[in-house]
Amino acid sequence: MRPSPAASYLDAVRPSRAKEERPVSEVPSPHRPSPAPQVYVLRLWKEGERPEVWRASLHDSARNTRYQFATFDALIEHLFTEMAHP
Repeated sequence: MRPSPAASYLDAVRPSRAKEERPVSEVPSPHRPSPAPQVYVLRLWKEGERPEVWRASLHDSARNTRYQFATFDALIEHLFTEMAHP
């Protein structure tokens, strides 16, 4: 079973002993500055009577576009795609 994009991201940014022992210059950083900043407005809400059902929308101010997501994994996957191809 393939891990979800959210789980993969959290594994990448969580400190581990192996990462802490490497020099700082060798540790990959998910927070490297990009050539052009990207600004989003993220909205999260519960939908329906079931509190575990969450929805999200993301407004891209540069493109004046709104994206809607039915799952957290879909939101994270979209953000990873945006980071890979700004």
